[in-house]
Amino acid sequence: MLKTNGWLRIWPPKSPDSNLYLAYDIDREADDQNEYLDGMDSNFLSATGLLSGSVKRFSTMVRSGRDNRRLLCYVSMGLVLVFFLLYYLVSRIQR
Repeated sequence: MLKTNGWLRIWPPKSPDSNLYLAYDIDREADDQNEYLDGMDSNFLSATGLLSGSVKRFSTMVRSGRDNRRLLCYVSMGLVLVFFLLYYLVSRIQR
């Protein structure tokens, strides 16, 4: 007998029933994987909607007047600085 992932499997199968159990187990595993992938699909769709909305707001801000461009520049520089600060802090903690 071969034990994998907590399941006892008989290999090579000694009876037709063993083949039936193995086929049933494979079918259940395939159903579980398909359900997992369907959940990932909905997560990707929600992330796509969020990103498209953000890009739309960003485009509107860039096309607007000079004051918004200056604000956009400051916000962008601030985000880059925060990113590098967090990167530095995380790298120091890991050492």
